[in-house]
Amino acid sequence: MFRPNSIPPEERYKNIGGWLLLFCICLIVFPIINLIQTSQFFRELGFYYYEYPTYFRTAFIDYIIFVGLMILAIIAGIAIIRKRVHGVKTAKLFLFLFFLYSLFKVFLSYSSGDQELINENLIYCIKTTAYFVVWTLYLYRSERVKYTFSVEQPSD
Repeated sequence: MFRPNSIPPEERYKNIGGWLLLFCICLIVFPIINLIQTSQFFRELGFYYYEYPTYFRTAFIDYIIFVGLMILAIIAGIAIIRKRVHGVKTAKLFLFLFFLYSLFKVFLSYSSGDQELINENLIYCIKTTAYFVVWTLYLYRSERVKYTFSVEQPSD
């Protein structure tokens, strides 16, 4: 009789699957959706450039940072799926920068004085913090990540 637990963990977890696959899908699919939605919003925002130039410049800076982060997420997701050693490091970098970006958005909203925008960005920051904590802990503690991306030492 075949028992899944009889397979050593090095073999059982040395692939992309389970929560790691879900994380990769999140790193690739959601950024693509976000980029499409954000580009549509930014096109509509362009009509208000002459009326609110300061807000437009701030939104443009936010947009550029956001696009860079989404591209980094996609690169990390693809690197993990292709089992590249730097994939996990890139994903951790993305998570950390995405967390900092959410704090930056809160700071920007406080400087605007718009209470609705402040509340919206605080909720965004809380969600991003939860996302950061959950996936960062997973990347550091997961046996699948450990066995799939461990660099084997040559034996003498």
